Amino acid sequence: CEKIQATVKKPLLNRFRDHIVEGQVYRMAYFTVVSNHDSYRATSHEFKLVFLHRTTIVAVDEDVIPKTCFNMLPFSELLNMTQDYEFLV
Repeated sequence: CEKIQATVKKPLLNRFRDHIVEGQVYRMAYFTVVSNHDSYRATSHEFKLVFLHRTTIVAVDEDVIPKTCFNMLPFSELLNMTQDYEFLV
């Protein structure tokens, strides 16, 4: 149930925009894995995927990835979050 962030840089948006659907499973090749410690973090995973010009994606019919996964936090912790929180909520 761990999520990983993927980034598509602006020049490649049109290439991938209509080919990636949230919740679909893909087989991917030719991408970069980098540290995920920037100011914009969508997940708490320590790495993120960065799509390249060579990146290929193919939808697969396997449905082995859970559709939902929650990491519950105490309400008090949610109230104490600041703009400097380690990832987006």
